[in-house]
Amino acid sequence: MTAAYSSAADGVGEAVAGRVVVVSARIGAGHDGAARELARRLRLGGLRVDRVDFLDLLPGRLGAAQCAAYRRQLEAAPLSWNWLLAALDTPLLAAAARWGARLAVPRLRAVLGPDVGLAVSTYPLATHALAALRSCGELAAPLAVHLTDPSVHQLSVSPWADVTVAPTAFAARQARELGAARVVLAPPLVGPQFHPLRSSRERERVRAALGLPAHRPLVLVTSGSWGVGQVGQTVADVASWPTPPSPWWSAAATRRCVPGSSRRAAPTCWAGSRTWPS
Repeated sequence: MTAAYSSAADGVGEAVAGRVVVVSARIGAGHDGAARELARRLRLGGLRVDRVDFLDLLPGRLGAAQCAAYRRQLEAAPLSWNWLLAALDTPLLAAAARWGARLAVPRLRAVLGPDVGLAVSTYPLATHALAALRSCGELAAPLAVHLTDPSVHQLSVSPWADVTVAPTAFAARQARELGAARVVLAPPLVGPQFHPLRSSRERERVRAALGLPAHRPLVLVTSGSWGVGQVGQTVADVASWPTPPSPWWSAAATRRCVPGSSRRAAPTCWAGSRTWPS
């Protein structure tokens, strides 16, 4: 099958002949969310799309263990993630991570098959597993990499990618500096339910549905899908700020379970609000 891999859907703007395989990972929700939306758009364009999880391609229970360890790390010592990223920026550990990604190659090879027309990665280690097949000629189809973070780590890019899609101009510049061959800019992959405000009536309707004040300025405190970090304390700090920047203020934050995650947390909600007279 040949269909347009249109710039509106993915930022590539090229024709694809054959099946599309999108490789993501259930690490949080960002990689999966981008992959899910990309698959939806490509299917609307008439393409056959298979979406697979990189963690399921690893041997044995290694993928589940990796996901669980990552979550425990962020819950127990979130600052250690910065240290790990810095360590993975060194040549030795970066090379080790790339070689570690090759553990997924045997199962990935079977998933791709002979009819794949395009391979897409939304997860860094999946990028390097696909790049390993591309570099030895086993993957003849084009390889596209979708960056899901506004700041680009060196493990997020590969010179073997035919195109790297960046969500911002800053990310695009970083990707080029890190060796990405062809970089295009496209809006982040979010579902159609996320869109600019259409009217004040829509805003009032959404606020009413969420139980929020109709006309007061709001502060929205957001976190990742796992609610990692001192989210509750942040809300409390904002709500207790003695000098608000506007006459009225409400603050709220929520955390929800991630569908499909290997470990489901109980739904948790932090909420705090405070108003100040002008």
